[in-house]
Amino acid sequence: MNFLARQLFIFGLLIGTVSGLAAQMPVGYGYPKINDAVVWGGAGEWLHIPALHGRNPTLVSADGLKKVLPAPPGGKLNFMSLRNQSVWMMGGKEEQGQDQIYFLYRLDLALSPGKWERVGEVGPSQSLGPPMLLIPLDAPGRYLGLNWVFGFAGKEKASYAALFKESNGHIQFDAFVDMPFGSNKDICQSKPLPPLPAPLSGKAWQSADKAPERYACEARFPALIPTYWAPAQFKDHVVLGATQAGVLWVFSLANGQCTKVIDLGGREGKLEKLGFLNHFLLAMQPTQTGELLVATCDPTVLDLAEGFYLPPASSRDAKDEAKKAFLHAVEDFRAPVWLSINPADSWKVTKIDSPLGLPEYAFDNFNLQRFQFIIDPHGRAISNLNGSSWEGILDAQTLGSPKARATTPDGDKQKVPEIPTHTHETVSRATPKPASVEEPASKPPTTPTAAPSAGPTTPPK
Repeated sequence: MNFLARQLFIFGLLIGTVSGLAAQMPVGYGYPKINDAVVWGGAGEWLHIPALHGRNPTLVSADGLKKVLPAPPGGKLNFMSLRNQSVWMMGGKEEQGQDQIYFLYRLDLALSPGKWERVGEVGPSQSLGPPMLLIPLDAPGRYLGLNWVFGFAGKEKASYAALFKESNGHIQFDAFVDMPFGSNKDICQSKPLPPLPAPLSGKAWQSADKAPERYACEARFPALIPTYWAPAQFKDHVVLGATQAGVLWVFSLANGQCTKVIDLGGREGKLEKLGFLNHFLLAMQPTQTGELLVATCDPTVLDLAEGFYLPPASSRDAKDEAKKAFLHAVEDFRAPVWLSINPADSWKVTKIDSPLGLPEYAFDNFNLQRFQFIIDPHGRAISNLNGSSWEGILDAQTLGSPKARATTPDGDKQKVPEIPTHTHETVSRATPKPASVEEPASKPPTTPTAAPSAGPTTPPK
């Protein structure tokens, strides 16, 4: 079982029994695009959230104080939000018969030292599993719940987003949130699941109608499954992304509704022909001035995926050969395309040059597909575009709880350079200067600069 499979298995344990995991796995779920997240707070604080468990989040205050945050009780995965001067995270699980009860925790940043406090229990409902993220909305006691792996499902509807409301310490499912695309009002549909087995105690269901009905969230088009881990978060919005098709859904944190759909790939009507491509959308992070900085593949890879597409009835050998030819063809496209998306200008998309200092090419398309980046508290872009280990880069930046170091012959632990929390050099906090989509612009001085990272670079073949 590889690392990604182990993480999905752990999440399966988090949402229910292992015996029901196979039936609960999302229908046609694509290959996840793992990316750490950065969230900027309203008072200038910066939160780095590792995508997977094993490294704790790091908070840097506006005055440069760095602090590693522990997970709340029972926290399994690092999915957090930062809003209202507090960090929010799901954690804990208690068994109540066939149901699991989860809890929303809050860490108040105004308190020193702060501690996780239980906000309320997220009880059983018609939704499948708990939210992975539960973000407070502007209205008190209202939350936007996101589950981009399993989604939420009822008898008639399903979605990867839902509204929750709190009453007397109980946070309950309230309504589904539509996720439109093109002519489709909602990309999701509900799929019936077989009933769970009898209780583990061995006591059978008293009658057939006692077994609760269960449903799964299914995307109408597999290319529209939001495979980006984890969503990009802003002060007033959160963004889910389907990496294969390059589609973004923007949700307002005023009322939790989807207010904008951004189609970066432009493949409406041809979504079924993208099967050989894992990710067109590579990475996205909010800048400190509130824009969304996005890296995608060259759009040519979408044309190649379509060109090598074979109908479902084709033989397995023919599909294997076509996939091999596709992977060979995309080797020539190893430079990410950088876009700036401006929420203040109706989420306008503008092509820009890459952040200053980043390598222009990956070693190969495999490294490009595993590429991720974050923007540090000083506005510098940190990436593994040169083929470096992401974990090694986080160690070098002293983010999270670094794992045990290898020891030198004399027994001393290797030292990792500390990144200063203050700098005398002025770092611009302006947005990357937009360029025309038709022609590349010269590198503007306000583009996020790249922090130095270990590892060689290589020119394109």
